[in-house]
Amino acid sequence: MQGKAGVHAPVFEKYLQRSEYFMCSCIGKGTRNIQKTPGGLIYRQRWNNLQFATSSSFLATVYSDYLASSGRNLKCASGNVPSSQLLSFAKSQVINSISFNSTLMFHSNHYNYLRSMMRKH
Repeated sequence: MQGKAGVHAPVFEKYLQRSEYFMCSCIGKGTRNIQKTPGGLIYRQRWNNLQFATSSSFLATVYSDYLASSGRNLKCASGNVPSSQLLSFAKSQVINSISFNSTLMFHSNHYNYLRSMMRKH
């Protein structure tokens, strides 16, 4: 913050600590890491998980940009992590989300097709 936060510096420092903890957990470098599916998509909740994965991907992209512009690394329990690793994580989540959605659409369309064929007979 370079002294710009004034009396609010402790609050911003707490946000920074929590942000770094969350980012480290997403990329598997924290003390309590977020689960991932066998394909690599982060998994937090049973319903609407893609909302969590895409939001986390967005935050990782923004935080990666912040780290890169400030010349910093992410400080994780397992050591320092370059901003490029956060960006790679974000890209992987987008790719996995698209792949997951494509698979769901295929199965959904296939199911609807079979259902319509069964009605005809």
